[in-house]
Amino acid sequence: GVWAVSFRDSWRDYRASVVPLHLIATGQSGEAYGQTWRLAGVRRLGKAPHGANGVIPKGAELAVVTIERSGPVPQNFFCDGRITDGEHQWPEAPFLLYTVPPPDGVVDHCDKPGNLQFTFLVPDDVTLTAIDLVNPVGGSAQILVRFELS
Repeated sequence: GVWAVSFRDSWRDYRASVVPLHLIATGQSGEAYGQTWRLAGVRRLGKAPHGANGVIPKGAELAVVTIERSGPVPQNFFCDGRITDGEHQWPEAPFLLYTVPPPDGVVDHCDKPGNLQFTFLVPDDVTLTAIDLVNPVGGSAQILVRFELS
């Protein structure tokens, strides 16, 4: 008998989860998916602001990320936010516990037009290096756009 083992699909999924399709350097804007994207800022909050839900645990803080974008939203375009220190990755904060309500005209879902805001619950002693917008569909968590922080 002949046995064939292929790691191609597993390797492709892994590579998609670590190599971004679009990379936007610190302080720059970039084009992706028919839109112009720019990281507008990251606010680190040691306590929950007025209007937020939950109490921030000791040793943690909220990182509130604002991303400016212009252009039409592609049909069926979905993404989730992730923040990383280069070794660890944190997803968006649990919706009901640590959300910071976005200002008027700002949205928290990629499938809606307008600037984006994501809130992350992170350890207060990490140096964050990037924000990733990942494709939540499928198992690979493909990085669609990475915004470098440093």
